[in-house]
Amino acid sequence: MKKYIIFVLLFLGTVSITIAQPSVGVFTGYGISSFDKDLLGEDLALDETTSYLPLGVQLGYNLSGLSFGSLSFLAELNYSVIPFSYETFGNLTGEEIKTSDIEISQTVIGAVFKMKFGNSFFRPFIRLGAGAYLGAVSIQFTDEVKNLFQENNIAIEDTDYDFKTAFGFNIGAGTDLSLGTSTALFSEFVYHIVSRELDVEGAQSQTANNWGILLGFQYSL
Repeated sequence: MKKYIIFVLLFLGTVSITIAQPSVGVFTGYGISSFDKDLLGEDLALDETTSYLPLGVQLGYNLSGLSFGSLSFLAELNYSVIPFSYETFGNLTGEEIKTSDIEISQTVIGAVFKMKFGNSFFRPFIRLGAGAYLGAVSIQFTDEVKNLFQENNIAIEDTDYDFKTAFGFNIGAGTDLSLGTSTALFSEFVYHIVSRELDVEGAQSQTANNWGILLGFQYSL
């Protein structure tokens, strides 16, 4: 009985020093694609990687005062404010010319769990996340291609396609840099694992993985 009472007292003592704080964070960064080359079909092979600029917000609760550090439970919105961009080329006039610009957007709406270690100036952490991945594709043909088709009485227009909403995961690691009791800077590496499918007939699901380095500011209320 005494052991049970001691255990309860120790548990209550641990709970009493654990602080749950609402927090809000904003971030931006730099990312790179790791798409399957046939993401948009065999006729638009994406043979190279390209970059994008994410912008987002993290809202949730931070449990501090734990023996190892703290835990964060966050809702996250991550949007590619500058989308993934590609250029296509083709031999339409006897020589290779640029035919189109392709932009692929990505929006992630999900939940993130962070386990942070220590309570010093540097607080390294690991993160696990999951959520809904949305996005679209915009194909804009060059004026040269449009004029060429028009001369041959063929109509050609810029095209937009949506991706079907997909469920994906993300993993990563980073660190907080404490600026005081309620503010911190943070940096993290995140790798997105997801397969996407265009919302058009005959499209097939393809890998649309990508990664990013995020830099942000966090404020605990």
